[in-house]
Amino acid sequence: MSFEEQLSEALRSAGGSFSTDNRALVRGGAERGRRIRRRRHAAVAGGVAAVVLAGGGGVVAFGGAGADGGTGRVGGPAPVGAPAAGGTVSKEEMVELLAELLPEGRLTRTTGLGTDDPRGRSAPFAQGVFDDGRGAAAVSVSAGTVTEAPGCPGPEHAPGAECSRRTLADGSVLVVFKGYEYPDRREDTRLWRASLTTPEGRAVEAMEWNAPEEKGAEPTRDEPPLTEEQLEAVVTDDRWDKVLAALPEPGTTPSAGEPQDAQQRLPAAEEMARHLRGLLPSRLEVLRRGAADDPGYANLVVDDGRGGTLVEIQLQEWGRDWEQGVSGLGMLYSGAEARTLEDGTRVVVRKQGSDKSGAGALQWSADSMRPDGTRVIATALNAPGYHLDANRPEPALTGEELKAIVLDDGWDRLG
Repeated sequence: MSFEEQLSEALRSAGGSFSTDNRALVRGGAERGRRIRRRRHAAVAGGVAAVVLAGGGGVVAFGGAGADGGTGRVGGPAPVGAPAAGGTVSKEEMVELLAELLPEGRLTRTTGLGTDDPRGRSAPFAQGVFDDGRGAAAVSVSAGTVTEAPGCPGPEHAPGAECSRRTLADGSVLVVFKGYEYPDRREDTRLWRASLTTPEGRAVEAMEWNAPEEKGAEPTRDEPPLTEEQLEAVVTDDRWDKVLAALPEPGTTPSAGEPQDAQQRLPAAEEMARHLRGLLPSRLEVLRRGAADDPGYANLVVDDGRGGTLVEIQLQEWGRDWEQGVSGLGMLYSGAEARTLEDGTRVVVRKQGSDKSGAGALQWSADSMRPDGTRVIATALNAPGYHLDANRPEPALTGEELKAIVLDDGWDRLG
């Protein structure tokens, strides 16, 4: 079982269902999506996302969408520190909302969950297959709470994708992403999504594909049915007010093993990148810094003259009771590869293939957990990004060099 699969199993054993990819791991934490996020969807009827957001870092539980009119904001969410306005939203109301927000066409194969169902209490959603006469396409909408608005993934994680992120007049953050279900294009299914995150930490997301299923179905059209403008209108429509008011107060359901304010304590991406740069061997030239701007995460593309290597660094805060808070996480620091240092820090170096990259791709990683629950992970590929073929025999950093990076005590002083 790979490292990614082990962590996914550990998180699932804690009582949640999580989807992980390399990006998610490298941006991980405990709920923390995504996102990506996604894949980005986790478990309730296959349509609700409990995401380690692959472009935005925060804790989120949501899945999707809408398309007519809109005010550019979602009105009426309860402020942080105040109870939700009350009331519930049923599955039928969520499906009706999806139908109302779509342009003219036929919506079939609908399902969803409302906040009146314990499974949808913090992550109501609706999904179905929409046909405007030009081909059937899967669509979904959802709502939830987040600790931070998502960002846009860089080309090292989503090659060929288009993404925009802007702040609206009321402080809400609108993100629109246009890419593919599989960034490596193993299938030609396109995925477009829009999300709106309010300053209070409530979020709406809409997702659409150009095929009747997210995965494994032949595309029926060149592009998903809703335009970028229609996706934006879906997530900014004020008909979401009732749904958002029925959600739990943002910040009241932190992930197991993670302090509620952990995200706020994570250092900025710029700090992470600057510190990582200072720890790199002198033989490496930094070609560029990745586009990601999520707290606790940074990536650089480096070259020793033999081809570019993507290097990622992530810092997470799990709290001192991390072994008790997330059952099974300790197994990641067991086995022949793992070491426990004199101060109690656990560290493990792994060398394995990269299933999120192209032909011949390898991934070296060093993973450390301090006694106080501070986790630092460094990863290097033998390619300049995920979903790309290898351009050199091995990554430009050795396992021991990655280990030295994660054990540097400077990470404890960031933030």
